[in-house]
Amino acid sequence: MLATTALDTLNLKGGASATTASGNLDLIKSAADTTTAVTTLNVNSAGGFIGSLGVAGNSTQAAGFTAVNIASAADTTFANAALAGNKTLTVSGSGVTTFTALTAANNAALTSIVSTGGGLKIGTELANNVSFTGGAGNDEIAVGATTKAINMGAGNDVVTVSTTVLGAGGSINGGDGIDTLVANVNGSAFVGLPGFSGFEVLRVAGAAALGTHNAVGFTALEVGAVAGNTTFTNVAAGIGLTQLASFGGGSDVVVTLADATGTNDTFNLTLKSAGAIGAAGETITINGVENINITSTDTDTTAHQNTVALIADAAKSIVVSGNAGVAFVNAPATVTSFDATGVVVGKATDNGVTFTSTNATVAENVSIKGSNGVDILSGSATANDTIYGGAGNDTLIYTGGTDFLYGEAGNDTFDVNAVGTKTSYLTIGDAVKDDKIDLAGASVGTIQNGALGAKVTLGAAATFDQYLDEAAKTIIVDLDDADADGNVATGIDAVVKWFQFGGDTFVVVDNSIATSFQSGTDSVIKLTGLLDLSTSAFAGEVLTIA
Repeated sequence: MLATTALDTLNLKGGASATTASGNLDLIKSAADTTTAVTTLNVNSAGGFIGSLGVAGNSTQAAGFTAVNIASAADTTFANAALAGNKTLTVSGSGVTTFTALTAANNAALTSIVSTGGGLKIGTELANNVSFTGGAGNDEIAVGATTKAINMGAGNDVVTVSTTVLGAGGSINGGDGIDTLVANVNGSAFVGLPGFSGFEVLRVAGAAALGTHNAVGFTALEVGAVAGNTTFTNVAAGIGLTQLASFGGGSDVVVTLADATGTNDTFNLTLKSAGAIGAAGETITINGVENINITSTDTDTTAHQNTVALIADAAKSIVVSGNAGVAFVNAPATVTSFDATGVVVGKATDNGVTFTSTNATVAENVSIKGSNGVDILSGSATANDTIYGGAGNDTLIYTGGTDFLYGEAGNDTFDVNAVGTKTSYLTIGDAVKDDKIDLAGASVGTIQNGALGAKVTLGAAATFDQYLDEAAKTIIVDLDDADADGNVATGIDAVVKWFQFGGDTFVVVDNSIATSFQSGTDSVIKLTGLLDLSTSAFAGEVLTIA
C-alpha cells in the first residue's frame, strides 16, 4: 500500500525467480500530504506478476490519475486494474504486459489504449467507447459493438469479437502481420461486412461460438472450445484447420470445401495444445478429400496423446506427423494408407498412435505404419493389411485376412484375434527374442500352458497341408465335459504346436476335435525365417519368443 498524492513513478522489481509476490497494490491518498496531486502515473516493471493495480473502493489516489504509462522490461501480469479516473493507458517496453481483467466498471473513464512495446494482452472485453492502437508487438484484445477505431498494428495480433455488427463509427483492422479474428458468435460471414479488415486467420471459439462460418477471405482456420456444432463453409484449396482445444459438449466440427470435385484433394489438419484434446463424442468431418495430413503438436514438455474421431467419406491416405501421439476413433472406412512414421514423441515409452482400420472391402490392400512411440495398430477383418509398428513396444492386432505384421524395433506384442484359414492367415515378418504372440483370440477356450517343446517333423517330401494336419491331429476335448481322451490337461480346449517348412516357421493352434487341420477353426501363424521355438515360454495363452 502506498499512501501519497505525489507519486508519479512506480518501479516494480521481481524476486530471484523474476516473479513478484502476488497481491493488491493499493494507491491511497494521504490526508497529511498537502502536495499537489499528480495526474500521470509511470509504472516501470522488471517483470513478474504483482496482482491488482489499484483496488476499487480502496485505492483513493488511483482515481486521481488521468494517464497511466506502463513500461514492462519483461513479461508482466496485472490481475486487474482499478483506475477510475484514468483516460489513457499506454504500454511500452520489450516485455508482454497482460491485464487478466480491465473491466469498464473499474476503469470508467478509460477511452484510449496504446500499445507500443512487446505486446499487450487484455482478458476482458473493452468498453465500446475505448479505442485501441497497437504497435509491432503481438497484442490480444476482445471487443463488442465498438464505436471506436481498433487498429492492431504490425504484430501477429488476436481480436475476439462477440458480435458481427459494430457500433456506429466502429472499425476493427488487424493491421500488418498474421492476425487472427476470433468469432465468439453464432455464425459469421466477415468478408463484406463494414468495419472488418486485415485479418488472415479465422478462429471460432468461446462460450457463444457455434453455427456456420464463411471462410471466404481467410488463409487459415482455427477452432477451440465451442458452444455447439460448428461448420466452416467455402473453404478454399490449401486452407487448413488447427484444433486448439477439445470442442466441448460432444460438439461436431464440419469443414466444407468450396470445391471438392477433384480426385486427389488434400486437407491439412493440425492438433495444437499443451494437453490432450479431443473428448468423447466429438467429431471432425472433412468430406470429399482424398488425402488428409495431420500434424499433432505438443506445445510443452509433458507428453500427451490427442484423440480424433475423423469422418471423411473419400479419404484414401492419412499421414500423421508431429511430437504428440494421436488415438483415432472410428477411422474412415475408405483409407488404404495410414502413415504415422512422422510422429516422433519424446520417448519410446510415450503413447504414440492408436489406429484401427475399418476398411471393409474384401481383399483390399491396406498399409498401416506406426510412430516411434507405443502404438496400438489393428487391421480389419476383411482387408489384407500390412502393419509396421515402428520403434516402440507396440501392439499389432490381427483380425483376419492375409495380413503381414512387422513389429520393427522394440519388444512387440502380436495380438492374434482371428483364426484365419489355411490359405489366408497371419504372417509375422520379424518376430525376435522377447516379442510376444497373444493367441487368446485364436483359440476357442483355454490353451495348454508350458514350453512348446520339439517341433513337428515329417519327411523331406511332406507338403504344407500334411504338416498342418500333423500339427493339428490332437483330439481336443475339454476334460470338464467328462469325455476326456487323456491327451490334454483338465480344462484345456486347445493346444499349440509348431513346425518349419519352406524356410519359415509356423505356429498352429489346434481348436478342433478332428485329427486333421480344420481351416477356419484351427489357426496357423507364419513366422518369417527359421526360429527355434522349443524353449519359448507359453503361459496365459501368450507365447514369448525365447
